[in-house]
Amino acid sequence: MECSCEIDCDVESVPVRFYNKQNVIAIITHKCTECERDIQEGEEYELVHGEWDEVVDTLSICSDCVHTRDIFFPCGYYYSMMWEEIDIFISECDYELSESCISSLTPRAREKVCKRIEDSWDD
Repeated sequence: MECSCEIDCDVESVPVRFYNKQNVIAIITHKCTECERDIQEGEEYELVHGEWDEVVDTLSICSDCVHTRDIFFPCGYYYSMMWEEIDIFISECDYELSESCISSLTPRAREKVCKRIEDSWDD
């Protein structure tokens, strides 16, 4: 079964009072909101600050997860649910993603996706 790289999350409109997204360089270690990896000092990452559903939050997203999001979720996604949605997508594709999907990822993201596929074979 051949799947496209794009995942449709059926993103619903969430009330947003304010939203700011920018790329910054870490001056201290942060935890990635998506993969929970440590973003090291000196590493570029995406800093998101906003209010959704009356909750103010600040999110740090590593460059590998930003790149993965850009490839798999061009129509949007819910923050902190990216890898869960990718797991569902992999399952729906019978654990066979196209080579073009995997090869377009950063090395660290590619390793993470391939590990998720391999782990599913063990189940």
